[in-house]
Amino acid sequence: GDRAIELAGEALEKFMEIANDADADEASVRRETARAHFVYGEALFRGAQAQNTVFGEQVRANAEASGTRLEDAPEDEDVGEEDEEEGAGATEGEKNGKEAADDEDEGEEDEEESDMELAWKMLETARVMFEEDANAALELADVLETIGELNMEQSQFDTALSDYKSALKLLEENLEATDRRLASALYSISIANQMMEANDDALAANTRAIEICDARIAELKAGTARVSKGARENADEVVSPEAAIAELEQIMGVASDLKERQLELKELVSADNSTREALRQAFKAIGGAAPPGASEPEESAGFAAPTLTSSVPVQAAPVRRVLPAPVRRVEVAPLQEAPAKRVEPQQTSAPAAAPEAKKMKPTPVDKAALIGATAPKDAEPNGCP
Repeated sequence: GDRAIELAGEALEKFMEIANDADADEASVRRETARAHFVYGEALFRGAQAQNTVFGEQVRANAEASGTRLEDAPEDEDVGEEDEEEGAGATEGEKNGKEAADDEDEGEEDEEESDMELAWKMLETARVMFEEDANAALELADVLETIGELNMEQSQFDTALSDYKSALKLLEENLEATDRRLASALYSISIANQMMEANDDALAANTRAIEICDARIAELKAGTARVSKGARENADEVVSPEAAIAELEQIMGVASDLKERQLELKELVSADNSTREALRQAFKAIGGAAPPGASEPEESAGFAAPTLTSSVPVQAAPVRRVLPAPVRRVEVAPLQEAPAKRVEPQQTSAPAAAPEAKKMKPTPVDKAALIGATAPKDAEPNGCP
């Protein structure tokens, strides 16, 4: 909440003061300062994100309670005239109150946009600082994933997809192949692709996420699973039996959600393929192309080149000059133009309309459970148990 944002801001100010100290270890202070920027930026983003969600739900609840909808209401001339008459009799105080409420709403909107913009600046600063630290690859991945979420919130899906892919590359280079953070990043990539209607890519990413979850489940059941290398405590150690049971319960639930989402994505991909095939057939019908399965017309071989049967040279024949014959001029009577007969165009059957692509809302998956919600409170954001 607001208190968390305030504390994160104070921590950032202190680290900035320490960074100006000449006796401080530059590399260590720079990393801590980058972390402070990340924590502050993430706190701002989460606060603005929650505020937007709360306001959006409240507006919808109020609209439903009053019997109205959020969509534009149909226009009615009679109702409009009655509203104008009632509005003419409104008191000056009511008008002033409405204007004050509008100003307050605009101020809140500006504040939300300012928080989101400041969050982006803090996260970008952290990204630049972590990129200069060769030992902060996993922390850089945290920042990139959070920036990706911010871009998703702003409907910048292509930019978010690029951020998620960059984070996934860092995670693949520094974590085990069965680490749950890989599945989390792949889930984010799948969502971004689906929002861009790239359902084939969304299905591929979701499939990989399921494979990682299944592999992790197998390790936990076999007792060979290890704590993530990105964890602050007990990194790369064998997971204790108690922790394995808790993680197994979480990840099995997440895997079930991912598999449910897999079915939805397969339906979308199938619908996309049907749409593409229908469009292809329609274009063929319009262009007069041969139907599928028809043999292509054979190409004519043409005439063979003439050949000589004898090697004897051919003598040129003498050319005789012929005088042109006299031409007699003949008067030709003009022809009367026949009335043009109007021919109605033959009606042809229109190509079948392509089926409308089916759109589905992405199935929500608990990312906190996917990356491990049982991590200690002082662990890094998006950390693993």
